[in-house]
Amino acid sequence: MCSSGVAGWALIFAAQEIRAVPPLLGNVKDELEARELGLCPLVFFSLFLFNISISIWNMLFRNSFLRRSKDRLMRSIVSFLGAFCLLLSASSSANASIVHEMSTTPESAYFEYADTFPSVGWLFVQQDGVDVTFGSGVLIGQNWVLTSAHGVLENDYDINSVYNGFEFGLGNNVITDPGESLFASEVFVNPGYGGFESGPDLALLYFEDAFETATAAELYLGDVADLTGTDTGIAGYGVGGTPSTGYVGAAGQKRAGIVPIDSVASPNSTFMETFFRQPGHPDFNDLGLLGSPGDSGGGWFTEIDDEFFLTGITSFATLNPRYGSSTYATILGLDERVWIGETIASRAVPEPSSVVLLGAASLVGLGRRRRRG
Repeated sequence: MCSSGVAGWALIFAAQEIRAVPPLLGNVKDELEARELGLCPLVFFSLFLFNISISIWNMLFRNSFLRRSKDRLMRSIVSFLGAFCLLLSASSSANASIVHEMSTTPESAYFEYADTFPSVGWLFVQQDGVDVTFGSGVLIGQNWVLTSAHGVLENDYDINSVYNGFEFGLGNNVITDPGESLFASEVFVNPGYGGFESGPDLALLYFEDAFETATAAELYLGDVADLTGTDTGIAGYGVGGTPSTGYVGAAGQKRAGIVPIDSVASPNSTFMETFFRQPGHPDFNDLGLLGSPGDSGGGWFTEIDDEFFLTGITSFATLNPRYGSSTYATILGLDERVWIGETIASRAVPEPSSVVLLGAASLVGLGRRRRRG
C-alpha cells in the first residue's frame, strides 16, 4: 500500500495497483485504466502539478516536521478533490452502476427502488486516517455490517493485511445525503477467503455503537440453489454509466435494480451469477443492471412472501460494461451463515437477535477477464 507521501502518484497511475484507486472510484481490477472510469480531469491535472511540487519538496527538505506537514496537506487535498469531482460528475451522469439507457428507464427509477433496501450502505476504507478505497456493505445486525473481504484488505491474497479504518453510512449519497455513519471498531475476514474467485469473499465489521436509522437485513436460511431463475434485487454504490457510455463519473450514489439469478455455482460453488439483459430479451427487466466498481459488498435480496431476504454479497463483475456482461456474488450458504453466527457470538456482549437469526440455520466480457465489483 502506498504511503500518503506517494498517494497522489499512485492515484494517477492507478492501473498498476488496485488498492491505490481513489476512494470515490471503488475497487477496480488493475487491467482497467483510470480514464475508463471517467475520472474527473481536474483531479488528474491538480494531482499531477501537486505531486511535482511534493517531489521537489522531498528533495529539498529532509526535516521530519516539514515532511509530516506535507503528509497532512496531501491527505486534505486528495480528500477535497475526490469529493469535488464526485459533485461535478453527479450533475452530468448516472452515479451508480451500469444501467439501461435513460430512454429505456429513467435514472430516478433506480434511485427510488434503492429505498427498498435501507440496510445497504456506503463504506469508506481507510489506512491511518486516509481514505484509500470505497465500497458498499449491508447492515445485518444493529452493530454489524457484512461486506466483501477484498474491500477491506490491502493485499487480496493475505487475509491478515486488513486496513485499519472503516466508516459505514446509511445515506443515499456519500456527499449530498451521507445519512447516519459510524466507524467500525473491529473487522473479521472469512478465514476461507483466498483471493480473487477463491473462497467466500466476505468480511464482518463490528461497531461499538448501534445504528439507529435502519433495520438490519434478514438472511435467507434456505438453499440458494432453489432460487435459480428467481428475480433478485441488487443494491450498491458503484460507478455509473450505460452500455453506450461505459463507466462515467464516480461512485457514491445508492441505486438498486432487479436481475434473475442465472446460475448458482458460477464460476465455482462459492458464487452465483446474473447477466445484464438488453431490451428485447425474453427476460428483460426495466430495472436491469450490471455491477461496477464500488458495488463490492452490496447486497443481493430475494423477495419471498412479500419479504426480502439477503442471499448474497456482490464480489466482482465482467470487465466489459455492456449488455451480456455478468455480475457475481458470494452465496450466503450454510457454511457462511455459520461463520457469521459464530463471529457475532464470539463478541463479549453479542446481539441476541442476530445470534438467533444467523445461527439458526447453523465478468465473461472482453478477453474473459473479470474485475472486482
